[in-house]
Amino acid sequence: MSWLSDELALILRAKYGLVLIVTHEEGRALTAAAEACTALGVNRWVWSGVSGFEGGKSSTTASEALTAVTNQQGAGVLVMVDVLPMLDDDPLLVRQIREFGRRAVAQGKALWMISPRADLPPELLKEATVIDVPLPTSEEL
Repeated sequence: MSWLSDELALILRAKYGLVLIVTHEEGRALTAAAEACTALGVNRWVWSGVSGFEGGKSSTTASEALTAVTNQQGAGVLVMVDVLPMLDDDPLLVRQIREFGRRAVAQGKALWMISPRADLPPELLKEATVIDVPLPTSEEL
């Protein structure tokens, strides 16, 4: 596993409910998330603003994705890409993410947001753990 995979596995074991992964390398972050979840034997649901859930499960909005994962049985991580720009205009989505983060730990779940932006809304600044992903090392290339 890579440094990022190890870091995400550690964060998952530490039961952080909300995590912002800041990187321009979305594919690398998605791979690391998959490796971390596989290593710990937890579910992983990937959602994007364009495609909905990975694997064809339809969910057109971020709010619907959060609700769907809240209702899923078992531990797991919801990985959302493209969600940060949506938070600029949707205070109810910001509230829903805050509530998801609080409930997530008790349910064995977490929300990982992947974005090149590091500007969380003020309501989430103290709620989320931020990982600023460095460029890959020569060993990782």
